Amino acid sequence: MGVFKDFVSRAIKICSTKYFNNGIQFLVNMFVENGLDRLKLETTAKNYIQKRNNLSKINYSKTETSKYTVKLPWLPRIDPKLRKELKHCNVIITFTTPPTLKKILCNNKSKLIPNSNPGIYKLTCSCGSIYIGETKKKILTRCFEHQKNYLKGKWDASGATEHGRECNGMFDWSNPITLAIKSEYDERKVRESLEINYASTYQEINHAPILLNRDNGVKIPTNKNISSYDVENISSYDVES
Repeated sequence: MGVFKDFVSRAIKICSTKYFNNGIQFLVNMFVENGLDRLKLETTAKNYIQKRNNLSKINYSKTETSKYTVKLPWLPRIDPKLRKELKHCNVIITFTTPPTLKKILCNNKSKLIPNSNPGIYKLTCSCGSIYIGETKKKILTRCFEHQKNYLKGKWDASGATEHGRECNGMFDWSNPITLAIKSEYDERKVRESLEINYASTYQEINHAPILLNRDNGVKIPTNKNISSYDVENISSYDVES
């Protein structure tokens, strides 16, 4: 009967529902031809199939039983025992590292005030005129130096202070506009020149406010490596018309 059960087991695995009964009947007939009792074969097949079905239902119910996943911080002595006990209750434990001090403590680092980096800047007079400059210092510090020269009457210090001698308007020294942040000298000079030339061209075409710079900045050699970022972001400010 062991051989017969083996054939029935194969039929359960490979036969479709439509042809399953025909397959079992074929096996019974084949073994009857080999001298075995038909009734005994049919009873054996029926009991074996019923037993397999019962096992399938039990396994299905086990898979259907909800399993819960719990995340816990790793505790060397407790966690292995806890995992073993809860496994019987269909609870899966995954261990995580505890939060670090960096995650627990808030970040109270103060943000830098605007214009606290070196780079290229724009000053606007209340009359509408503009001045573009560059500095390795904080932009705000450089603008306060312009203001100091203006108050002391040092008109030749820059185009901005020179304009103050002839204009009744006022610069907003404490609120310049940062056009680009650049720490390298060559990069600042190139970007300043690009900004000045753009503003000068814009002024000629659109009759925009007067540009107060005394020159067009450094002459950029044709072999100078200018980043596409600088070219695309020239005059990221609006020149008032």
